[in-house]
This record gives sequence, C-alpha cells and structure tokens, in this order.
Amino acid sequence: MKKAIYIRFLLIIFLTALISGTVSALFAAAGEERQVREDASMLCTSLTYQYETHPDAEYLSEVLSGVRVTIVDPDGDVLQDSDTNAPMENHADRREVQNAREGYVSTDSRASDTLGRHFMYAATKMEDGNILRVALPYGGFWAGLLEQLPVFLIAFAVSALICIFFAVRFAKKITQPLETFTQQLSLGEYDQMSAESGYYEIEKITRRIQNLLHKIKETEAENQIQDEKNHYILSNIEEGFILLDDQKNISLMNESARSILRAKPDFVHGNLMELTRQREFLDAADRAITKNESSTFDLETDNAVYSVHVSPAKGKYVDSSKNGATILLVDVSAQRLSEKQRSEFFTNASHELKTPITTLMGLSEMLESGALPAERLEKIYSRIHAETVRMSQLIGDILTISRLESGATEDYSEKINVAEVAAEVAANAEPQAKAGDIQLHVESSDVFVYANSRRIWDLLSNLIDNAIKYNNPKGSVEVKVFSEGTNAVIQVQDTGIGIPAEEQSRIFERFYRSESGRAVKGTGLGLSIVKHIVKSYDGTITLKSKPGVGTTFRITLPKMEA
Repeated sequence: MKKAIYIRFLLIIFLTALISGTVSALFAAAGEERQVREDASMLCTSLTYQYETHPDAEYLSEVLSGVRVTIVDPDGDVLQDSDTNAPMENHADRREVQNAREGYVSTDSRASDTLGRHFMYAATKMEDGNILRVALPYGGFWAGLLEQLPVFLIAFAVSALICIFFAVRFAKKITQPLETFTQQLSLGEYDQMSAESGYYEIEKITRRIQNLLHKIKETEAENQIQDEKNHYILSNIEEGFILLDDQKNISLMNESARSILRAKPDFVHGNLMELTRQREFLDAADRAITKNESSTFDLETDNAVYSVHVSPAKGKYVDSSKNGATILLVDVSAQRLSEKQRSEFFTNASHELKTPITTLMGLSEMLESGALPAERLEKIYSRIHAETVRMSQLIGDILTISRLESGATEDYSEKINVAEVAAEVAANAEPQAKAGDIQLHVESSDVFVYANSRRIWDLLSNLIDNAIKYNNPKGSVEVKVFSEGTNAVIQVQDTGIGIPAEEQSRIFERFYRSESGRAVKGTGLGLSIVKHIVKSYDGTITLKSKPGVGTTFRITLPKMEA
C-alpha cells in the first residue's frame, strides 16, 4: 500500500509540476517576448527625434549603445545598417517594413538572413519617407522557453523531494493503523483492535470490519455450541448412527455404532467394507445410494438384536448432486424377546389346554357310548370335574398374567394390611396343608402397603400353595410378614424338595416347571404371576433353595405408614 501511495504521489507531483511548469514557462516566454517587443518599439520611437538631426545609422546605434539600426528607403532598399556594410537584399517584403509604411510602429521577430542571428525588429516611418528600423537581439519564443528549463527542473526536483518527504509521512500515518489493525486481525486479537486512525473514512471501514468480525465470532461460537450439542447427542444416544458418502466412505459414526459393530480403536473414517463384510449391510447401502431406496433388517450379535434402518441422504455433508446414506442401529432385543416369549406363551398355553380338553373329549365319548357300568360313572364324573377345575384354573392364570404383562390396572388400590391378608390366605390353605401332613405357621406384624388387595392375595396364595405342594410329608411352611426400613417384607420358607441351582434362574418363566417337581400337578404360571405382581409395585423378589433342604422366597414392597 505504501508503494502505491508513493507512486501515486510522484505521479501527481510530476503531472502537476509538468503542467504548472509548462504553463509558467509559456507565460514567462510570452512575457519576455512582449517586453522585448515593447522595448524595441520604445527605442525605435525614441530615435525618431535623433533621426531628424543625424540621419546616420551608426550614429543612432551609438546613441542606443550599440543597438543595430537600419535605414530603408520607401522602396525597401537598405540605405544604411550599423552592423554591416555588405550589400543587403531588398526589405520591401519584411512585415515590419510593410506595416511601418502605414504610419505606425510595427514589430516582428525572426532570424536575420544577413547576420544569421535572431532579432526582434521594430520599424517606423520617418517624415522623409524612409523607414527607421531597430533590431534587438532576441532568440525567439521557443528559445526563451528553453531558457526556463533549468529553473523548471530545479523547481521540479525540490518539489519532488518535499512531496516525497510528506508522502512518506502521510503514507505511514495512513498505513500504520491499518498495519496494526491487520496484525491484530491475523492474531485473532479482536477485543484489542482499535479503529482510531485520524481519518474518518478509514475509521468507518475498520469499525465495520470490527462489527463484522464480532458477528462472525458470535456466529462461530453459536455454531460451535450447536456442534458440541449435536456431538453430545450423537455420542450419548443408545442407537448407533453412521453417515456414508456416495462411495460408502464413513463421514460420521457415533460411539454406539462403533461399539455395536466392534470397530477397531484406530478406525475413524474408513470405508463401510472395512467396518463390516455382511452382505445385507453392503447391499442395503448400495440400494440407498444408487436407487434411492430404504431398507430395514435385523442384525444379531452375541448378546443383542438390532434393527438396522438404511436410508438415502443428500446434503452438503455428503454431496449436493449425489446420494449418500444414513444407517441407524436400534436395539430391539427386548421387543424380539417379548415377541418370542409371546409366541412361546401361546404355544405352551395351547399345549397345557390341549391335555384337559383331550381328556374331557375321551371321557365324553365313553359316556356317550352308554355301555359303562354304574360304578365307573362316578369316577368319570369325578375326573371330568377335576379336569374342568384344572382347565378353569389354567385359563384364570393365563388371563391374570396377560393382564399383568399388558400393564392393565385393577379397579382401584387401597391401603392394605399385609399381615391380615397373609392370615386369610393361610387359613384358606389350611385344609390343603393338613391333607399333605404339612405344618403351616404364620408369624406377622402389622405392615401396610398401597396396592390392590386381590393382587396381594394372589401373590401370597401362589407362594403358600407352591410351598405346600412341593413339600415333603410332615414338612413345614413358615410365613413371615414384617417391616424392614421403608419396606414391607413377605417371607415364605418351606422344607420341601428344593430347586437345583441350574434351574433357579428359570423358575419365574411362564409354564416352566422344575424336573424335580413335574410329578406335582400345576400350571407353571404361579411364580411368573408373583414376579409380575412384585414388579408392578416396584418391589424385589429373591430366593434361596437347596435340593432336599427347602426353599425360601423373600419379597419386599414399598410400605405405607400406619
């Protein structure tokens, strides 16, 4: 910028000096010519008085201190010339002579053909008709102009030096704030930037730049915050996310996707083929990119099932003219497990219902034949009743667990004393215990929960019923209800056949029955019902069991103050 200022200043100086010098020289040369012309006219006029008494060219020249004087007759012939005696050509065609014949002083500037020098001529007509002419040495207009050249050059040089000095100072004064401003701008010191320069126009520009930079800085800060939010969201969502370009190169991948697909620690932005070789994955990505088609399929890993959604994508992060693809991996393990359990549930329910229904069909056919003796009819009727009760109980348990799994609420909840419900259930189970020679004992203290009384009844009923059915003759069942901290505790302990350790993790599954307990009739749904009831009230259930020793179930439920 300084160089440009210098060049422009010098150019302006040169043009200004050239124009002003030329004009001044022209005026000076013109003034000199005018002055010489006036001097010649004045000298010529002053000799007219001397001519009357001394009409001699040499004499008149001496009067004028050696100025050349020429006397020409009316026809133009030179009569006398103070500077030469040589014959001279006729001067009738000279302009000053021609004009002098008209009766007034006339001047003209030209070179002398006789002497070879340039003169300013002035001529006037005398009373005797002759022409008196005075010639002053004069180089002419252009010669005068050339004489001004040294002065012009000196003035130009002095002006140039002075202007260069001021140009340097001026350029420095202009560029120094801009250089400081630029340096601070390059260092990012936006808060320290000053717009003060002493020039309104520069300050106006720098202030606008400052405002623009502050807006850019604010926008960058907002974008950075938004990027951090997006990165935080992508990094913390459980779903895996991958963004591909049109060549299936990975532009973006969150930590969940890296974990699901087991990417290597140093894998950052490779190709999808480096991440997985599964054909279904690669084909779905190809369809999204080339055919603009979306795809969904399941991906099974060692411990989970993921629903993979592959969709086409466009935008600046991919390519404005080509498709990329997005891949979303959603954990559907629970959903698939629920679907599997539902399928198994209906399969097991159908199997369990098929047995009593088949039995009832066989017995009804026997009754229909009418060929049975009377003593067998009573047994058949008893068997029909037992199978009907079993089927009714199975259907009731299926409906109960279905309601529990669907989250269906009971009609109402209320404040319940668990000790009272335990006593009622135990009293109801007493005949069954006596029939199996089982000692049933209840030890309880008042403890209250907010629940549906029917559900608490079903919970205790299933636990006590199992403790009696899977017990040994002359065994015992201990039922305890007490308060522990903020929980109500229900504990049912028996001295029965126990549950093998390898089967304890499955006893809460629907229709699952331990191998050691298959001889005992049941639906296999009791403990599953208990588990769902406890879960619905945010409680816990644990068991301790040892084959041949017995089993203890311990349940905790949030209690209410009395």
